[in-house]
Amino acid sequence: MGVGELITAGRLEDAETMLRSVNREGLDEMKLLNYTHNVVELALAFLQRDGLERAVNTVLSLIDAPDDISWGLERIFEEYLVECTPERARRVWRRAYIIPEPRRKVEILLRVLDCLDGEEERRKVLAEAFGWALRVRGRSWRTYTLSEVLYRVHDLEYYDLMLELCRRIRWRERRLVFEDFLFEDENAETCEEFVETLRKRLEASGRALDTVIEVHLKYEKELLRAKGLDPRFYKLISRRIPEGVIFYAVPKPLYPLAVLYLRLRSIAGRWGVRVVKAD
Repeated sequence: MGVGELITAGRLEDAETMLRSVNREGLDEMKLLNYTHNVVELALAFLQRDGLERAVNTVLSLIDAPDDISWGLERIFEEYLVECTPERARRVWRRAYIIPEPRRKVEILLRVLDCLDGEEERRKVLAEAFGWALRVRGRSWRTYTLSEVLYRVHDLEYYDLMLELCRRIRWRERRLVFEDFLFEDENAETCEEFVETLRKRLEASGRALDTVIEVHLKYEKELLRAKGLDPRFYKLISRRIPEGVIFYAVPKPLYPLAVLYLRLRSIAGRWGVRVVKAD
């Protein structure tokens, strides 16, 4: 029997023994990918049978590469938080530090945020998520992740926290984050101006547009699946326009380029540069 068959049959210890016998250093890329998927499937089975600790230990003991560990732990924590309670959220929160990759750590902390019900804890989680967002590698991914956290701060209307976090962003990246939030007829040079612009817009708009974006991002996976797209390989990206907002589904490897392209279009529009579409 293969590992998958053993897991299906409920023979989890036998599947674990089989996986531990594998010489991981001798696997080629495809076999290593298959091995990693088997480990995560086993961990998910342990999660259902034995709980979170056993599942986490399975990933940490059977996977070596930091990126694969990050993906495996993210899958475990996401599954655990399907039952979205404050108690479960706090358990994941206490363990989120073990995720090696900062971007995936942020994603899980934002899932934790959804399950907490107290303002003090929510503020702490947001501040922690923002700290890890600052460590994300690659400017486009880092800017996206910073904006993702700030959107949640904005949604909760913690404008004092938003001002504090904004000041922690380096000046050049701060302008890129501003571009993610501001409409073409809005402008901000400082964090104080940025936060005040968002506050005034919120008062004027009744939160309608932000609610649309929030709902799309909250149900991103379901929306992608409804369009026949696998959420493991695609992400939604929003573009604010005077009439509202447009959403695009882009392959994850191309996401940073798509973000950069939309930013350039936005900047060109503000500077009065005409963007010509080639047929």
